[in-house]
Amino acid sequence: MKTRFYGRFKLVNILMSYGIFFVIQFRIWSLKVFNRLRRSANEGFKQYTRIGSPKEDLARYYNEGFKKLNLGGGTRNLEGFLNIDFVSHPEVEREIIADIRNLDFIPSESMMHIHSNHVIEHLSEDTLPDHLADCYRILMGGGLLTIRCPNALGVSYGFFFGFVPEERRAQFLEDGYPADELFFNPKDDWYVKDFFAFLHWIYGDVGNPENQHLSILTPTKLKHLIIETGFEIIQISDPEWSNIIIIAKKPGG
Repeated sequence: MKTRFYGRFKLVNILMSYGIFFVIQFRIWSLKVFNRLRRSANEGFKQYTRIGSPKEDLARYYNEGFKKLNLGGGTRNLEGFLNIDFVSHPEVEREIIADIRNLDFIPSESMMHIHSNHVIEHLSEDTLPDHLADCYRILMGGGLLTIRCPNALGVSYGFFFGFVPEERRAQFLEDGYPADELFFNPKDDWYVKDFFAFLHWIYGDVGNPENQHLSILTPTKLKHLIIETGFEIIQISDPEWSNIIIIAKKPGG
């Protein structure tokens, strides 16, 4: 039979526990509502886009030999990769302005590698399977999918027991992780014993609707989503790391 234990100050602990979790759940609910309203009104996207055709831009870069995509790459232009982002970055050499939730302009089986770093957590949980399926469609047989994103399980471990640094970088690079992409940042330990930082790492930037995490991801959850899409897992991070780092391959090729 399930029992509950609230310690010596039962009423105080009950109110504090339920209060904290109510606030968290309300915040998650409000973010989902905001995201639906923004999508329906088509706000927060058109204001950032420049006039042009993503399909034509892609064809131009493709003819120049670029067959690797960095989705939501921001200001980082990885060697050999073409950025796709909904915000224009003048300092980036190779960039297509487009919404990564709709990659229909990219031909099937046309790319060798798709990479994203701290991006997929901004997609809603009902959008994420379709996004992974789109990546699978776009990749050639034998093509790589590499993902780095916040690890809710690892951050929870780190909050209580201490920061666990990401290791085995050489092994990840050997398996296809971009050599000039971020891998481990020792400053990521800022969430240890800091409840606000812990919530920020999992749920995103408080008060900034443009930087909210709409999917809470753990290594097992993301691994299953990727496998269900049809990918083979080549390399995956340890459960206690702050970030999930996954290398997956599309069969064939």
